[in-house]
Amino acid sequence: MKIVKGENGLFSIEVEGTIIGGGSMIEDDTAMSYLDGIEILEEHRNQGHGTKALYKIREAYGTYFLAPDNEDAQRLYERVADEMKQADYDSFGFAIDQGFGVYEM
Repeated sequence: MKIVKGENGLFSIEVEGTIIGGGSMIEDDTAMSYLDGIEILEEHRNQGHGTKALYKIREAYGTYFLAPDNEDAQRLYERVADEMKQADYDSFGFAIDQGFGVYEM
């Protein structure tokens, strides 16, 4: 698996030359990154690609923050990332809790 960075924070997720998903990363001048979204194509889900992609994204972008917007994403992030305290992520302003916490990967 590899993460291929595109323009404007967009990236694709490839496995053996096939695009299986993609997403977008918001980066700022302080080298902080926020995963705005990630999507694995339906036919490639439930095969561990989402979990592996989160680690590969960290290799491509360094440490980043992510905020799940549903219970499935929250369960995944709880397994692979560290949950932040609200006082910590409030100071960033861009990592907004969508009702399921904010995590650091």
